[in-house]
Amino acid sequence: MADGRQNDIALAAAYRKLGLEKHARQALEAAAVAQQASPVRDAPFLETQYQLEAESLAFSERTKRTAPRNLQAVNHSLDLAYLAKKLRHSCVALSHQAVAKVEYDLGLLNLVLDYLEGNDLLRQQPAIGLYFFAYRAATTGEERYFRALKAGIFETGSAFPKEELRNLYLLAINYCIRQSNSGSSLFNQDLFELYTSALERDVLLENGQLSRFAFKNIAALALRLGEFDWTAGFIEKYGPSVDARHRRNYTDYNLAKLHHARRDFGKALRLLHRVEYEDVFLSLDARVLLLKIYFEMGEVDALDNFIQSFQRFLHRKQELGYHRENYLNTLHFANKLLTVNLLDKKQRETLHQEIVQAKTVGERDWLLEQLT
Repeated sequence: MADGRQNDIALAAAYRKLGLEKHARQALEAAAVAQQASPVRDAPFLETQYQLEAESLAFSERTKRTAPRNLQAVNHSLDLAYLAKKLRHSCVALSHQAVAKVEYDLGLLNLVLDYLEGNDLLRQQPAIGLYFFAYRAATTGEERYFRALKAGIFETGSAFPKEELRNLYLLAINYCIRQSNSGSSLFNQDLFELYTSALERDVLLENGQLSRFAFKNIAALALRLGEFDWTAGFIEKYGPSVDARHRRNYTDYNLAKLHHARRDFGKALRLLHRVEYEDVFLSLDARVLLLKIYFEMGEVDALDNFIQSFQRFLHRKQELGYHRENYLNTLHFANKLLTVNLLDKKQRETLHQEIVQAKTVGERDWLLEQLT
């Protein structure tokens, strides 16, 4: 581990200062062997490499003043360690800026980015390349950077400790989610592949638990892609990993969505009636699922009453902010679907345009599917 290598380097420095050349050389050799054997190639690895090169230089200057110096190796390893740490911290700062609504002065970052664009280091050093691609993807939105990030995670992810690999997956996952939130479904397959790969590598669970929100979002995405059997296996395998306080509700909700997708409305309804609305967003999503089931079953009277009840509920929930408008617009267009003459091509096309052009509609794809 890095601590053992750094201990050997510190020991070598102590022996060098005491004039114990043999012991200093042995400590340096032990650190070098352990460094080469390490499968990890993250920023601390590069920092340790710099420390090893710097101490080797100090040792050679003391013992063999006319010997060739490893000055180039010291300089190169220092650059690599700086670049890796700079890019990693810049990605952290970028994520925090979005949440905390603050702005950081990132100093030499633009010079670093310009220097690395097209540089072979992006391919040679995953601790530099992956964070470079993540930062560029997040700030430019360009797909080529995302593609490089995703490929790099799949190919070189084993070069990182588990927690850091998890964060790299999240950087790629968040790019896909941002694209989805802007109205594009082109990255849904990429998002699914990232989730399945992260699950296979066991990096999404923390302390043996899977977030209930990740559990719900992954199942919803898989169903959207028609992966019904995969979703059933996912719920069975990872349901027990959800916190016990939320496990039954989120498992029942996900199973209800699965049965709805398979058009087994009876089972879906029975499961939904078991769900306890412990948080407002689970409550809202369960109600939207009920809306879909009533609509697809053709239960017009029940649907009309349900829409009115749902609208009253939303009008009481002022704290929902922009989410509230999403749900209200979904209900508005669902109501219109009940009244429009679907055999009238003009009415159908007019409603289609209204749904497409509306800014915030939570279930736009489902509404368009029902219309056509």
